[in-house]
Amino acid sequence: MSRPRASRIAATLLAAAAACAPAARADWLVTRDGARVETAGAWQVKGKLVVFKTAAGDLASLRLAEVDLETSRAVTAEAGAAAAASEEAAKKPPAKRRPVRVLTDKDFPRAASPAAPAEGVAGAKPPEAASAPAVAPVLQVTSWEREDDSVDRHVAIIGALRNTAAATAVDAGLVVSLFDEAGGLVASVAAELATTVLPTGESAGFRADFPGVFAFAAVKFETSAMRLETAPEPAAPPPAAEQ
Repeated sequence: MSRPRASRIAATLLAAAAACAPAARADWLVTRDGARVETAGAWQVKGKLVVFKTAAGDLASLRLAEVDLETSRAVTAEAGAAAAASEEAAKKPPAKRRPVRVLTDKDFPRAASPAAPAEGVAGAKPPEAASAPAVAPVLQVTSWEREDDSVDRHVAIIGALRNTAAATAVDAGLVVSLFDEAGGLVASVAAELATTVLPTGESAGFRADFPGVFAFAAVKFETSAMRLETAPEPAAPPPAAEQ
């Protein structure tokens, strides 16, 4: 049998294998000109022929001289190993993500405020001399989500930060901290903000990357900013009374 004829036969058998699903474990025959034929089950060498069943279950054969037996065995072994690995992976249940709990300032105890010094104690300041506490704009994380970087193998926290105060927030900042299940700090980084100036009611996106971190159990956000007060315009003086 000439090689062109063997190629035509192999092409015909390959088309039949593609049209029908194999009924048993598929083996492969590789001809000497590189064509591949998928068989339903193992093929056998009988004299000067290689006998096999097609994917449709029909008995067929190729001349032994036209078949590369060594390559056929190698390709069959590779296909069997790949199929076994695929079946093993399909048996494994999908990995479950651990629930992530968000920590807020309420979950962390605050240090008690120092008691005001009593009157007459040395170093005590009179009430009128004490400075009033600074009132900072309220920055609130309105949304966030976890992002897994498959290239650099680390996690990132992305979301949005909103100014809920009645004044413009300037020099805005956000620190994102990750904790493990025992409450231990995994990592803490300053997030990158789209802008550090937030007028009242405005929002800005943020991103915090954690190189080398793959898992965590809780997240805490700490915001900071300065209040930009606008001085009211002075009232116009009353008109002078006519003499």
